[in-house]
Amino acid sequence: MPKFPLGYKPDSKDYGYPSHHALMAAAPPTLDKADHLPFRKGLIWQDGVGMCVGTALKRCVQLWQTMNGAGGDRMISAKFAYDIGRAQEHAGTNPDDAPPLADRGSEPGLVLRAAQNVGLTLDSDYPDPTSPAWDASAVNKRPSPDALVNAYDMRALQYSQVTRGAFGYKESIRACMVRRQPIKFSMFVDTGIMLNNGAIVSAIYDRDPDGGGHMLAVVDASREDYAVIDNWWDNPDAGATWGMAQGNTLGLPRGVWRISWGLLERAIIQCFAVTGVPFVEKAAA
Repeated sequence: MPKFPLGYKPDSKDYGYPSHHALMAAAPPTLDKADHLPFRKGLIWQDGVGMCVGTALKRCVQLWQTMNGAGGDRMISAKFAYDIGRAQEHAGTNPDDAPPLADRGSEPGLVLRAAQNVGLTLDSDYPDPTSPAWDASAVNKRPSPDALVNAYDMRALQYSQVTRGAFGYKESIRACMVRRQPIKFSMFVDTGIMLNNGAIVSAIYDRDPDGGGHMLAVVDASREDYAVIDNWWDNPDAGATWGMAQGNTLGLPRGVWRISWGLLERAIIQCFAVTGVPFVEKAAA
């Protein structure tokens, strides 16, 4: 069985997230349906690193950029988000005394808070597994001072926690997505999901010893029976396709999963809507 990295860790404390209901009051729907697939660009690959929390954020920022006319051909670095989130675990500690980073996953609250306060950077400047310059040996290397300075101007990330509505998560997720707010969420995934080849996932074995917490993104919530989910395990160079293969009869892009709404309603652990990360062009030196 191939190695599928996970990396979601539940928040260790209450971060006081703003509610997605504020998004409902702030803006009317601007999409006819909760389908972000037309705005999805490029595969995102997690490699063997537990950075799914950062990788899901990468997809959400790409979707937000594309849907809101801010460009979408460039992407943020999932590794930078993962690194600053892990470093946030030791905020307030003298950097010389902080323990080294370890590839054991991250909490959404730490990654989101760090992205908002420290900033983000592009994967062309700070390579992650999707980048041609990716170096797997650098997985636990902390951001340099220059990288932190480079991220300073991209501190506009806004986010809210999506809660279950009167008619379930489906209602809340759709309400955000028609307002151009990308959605990422966490759930326990088992071996069956890991080996899925495109069938609708409708059940999980929550005692699977090879399973664990994972963070994904919803890219189409408009269908009645299932949601289309973006995942980070499908590598064009891996010699196999996980999730939907190219040329499927449903017209879905390669590498997405289908999960029944019935399962999602039971399985979602945390769910977030992401907004507002404008790219900042850096002046040439």
